Amino acid sequence: MWFWVFGRARAENESESGDGIRDRNAKFNETIHTAMNTEQILAALGLIGIGGIIQALVSYIIGSRKKKSDAKQELKEIRYRAIILLCYAFINYEREKTALMINRPNITSKDELLNELNAEWVNMSLYASDDVIIRMKQLLEKQTESTYNALIIEMRRDLFSVKSKLNADTYKLTNTKVLPS
Repeated sequence: MWFWVFGRARAENESESGDGIRDRNAKFNETIHTAMNTEQILAALGLIGIGGIIQALVSYIIGSRKKKSDAKQELKEIRYRAIILLCYAFINYEREKTALMINRPNITSKDELLNELNAEWVNMSLYASDDVIIRMKQLLEKQTESTYNALIIEMRRDLFSVKSKLNADTYKLTNTKVLPS
């Protein structure tokens, strides 16, 4: 482009006759000034176009990451709720076995419930945090109320990033019977 501008200006200067040196210089400067303005305008328009494309690309990437993160969070919440209820039924099997058989007719014994929890533990490797997986393993191995309560706290931390001062004893109920009036 610059060759064309300078070549055009030089050709105009050489073809002119007369003593108008100032006129020639003025035309030369005007041609260069016009070309620079045109290039600057084109560059600015190009940057705006590129800026728009970059903005759209960044928005798309952020949106897709957020969508994936939201889907993962929703999956975790659904699975954790189901697992907590299954673990509760396992720890309190004698009290909860009737409700368990109504809601999950395929589970008819504590051994089948333990097998279901083992399958959930294996599936956790896809979405759960390391600490939740470790707590679930402890529950499966020790099968105590305190390991269940520790699992609840860890799931809560994983789901909502809650920094909690609660401990496993917080979820231990000493009385689960109706008090007399």
